[in-house]
Amino acid sequence: MDAPRRTPLRPRWSQPARPPVAHVPSRDAELAELMQRIARLRARARIIARSQPRLDATALGGRYVAEHLLCVEQRYTLACRHGDVAFSRLAQLRYDKGGLLGVAHALDPHGLVFLDIETSALSDDDGTLAFMIGIGKLEGDALVVRQYLLTRQSAEGALLQHIARELDGATHLVTYNGKRFDVPLLETRLRLRHAPNVFTGLAHLDLLHAVRRARRHRPDLPPATDCRLQTAESRLLHLERADDLPGHAAPRAWTRLLRNNADTNLMRAVLDHNRLDVLSLAALLPALAEGSGELLRSPRAES
Repeated sequence: MDAPRRTPLRPRWSQPARPPVAHVPSRDAELAELMQRIARLRARARIIARSQPRLDATALGGRYVAEHLLCVEQRYTLACRHGDVAFSRLAQLRYDKGGLLGVAHALDPHGLVFLDIETSALSDDDGTLAFMIGIGKLEGDALVVRQYLLTRQSAEGALLQHIARELDGATHLVTYNGKRFDVPLLETRLRLRHAPNVFTGLAHLDLLHAVRRARRHRPDLPPATDCRLQTAESRLLHLERADDLPGHAAPRAWTRLLRNNADTNLMRAVLDHNRLDVLSLAALLPALAEGSGELLRSPRAES
């Protein structure tokens, strides 16, 4: 009787190979591909931008102070009023009589710089950009408001240089919520460009904090959850804006301007909005500094 046949054992190396594992790109490879796509899109945007005609400065009532940097300037005599406050009161300001500003020393009205910015909506790899900066200063017998507008992002360096010149010799910076938003953003932009921090050593008066202090004396003032600048204008300056562009619409206006230099209608509205913000700072400061007077009286009767 024949012996049973045995199946020979296969050596390990002769066993069927496992199916290949699908290649999964690493996160570094995905990131590198994304950065290449962004670089291609930016290069295309630069080509499109160079092919567009230069924005006519007169369309926005300004002048070029650097390549792709527009400056719009307006002067207001001290007799001009913003709401119930004449700018002559700003020129006469010397002390924080009401204590709402938190300033114990004398104030030099000509050392004050009022600042308000408008920013892009989306952050690029360098962060959010301030495409418009409004500056207000007393110069001689007038309040001068200068607004610097980027018509191309490449002019940001020139914009920051002009702001540094505007702050040269200033003693106090005046903003509304600027300690939390405006100044930190601008400091970041300066740091990214390895430029000196022009805000170092400059006293900062954030009027948002003064408005919150005023609430302790005026129960009719808005609650802490509504201390917006326009609400403070209404209650303290008796000023109501008409046809004002909402601040959140500013980034869209700038995007449209970048795509089509002839489309300036929305940007005019942004300039008006920013200018009103700066003028309100100049009017609110004396109103708050004189807080022991009419600011703390009962609100005027409605007609």
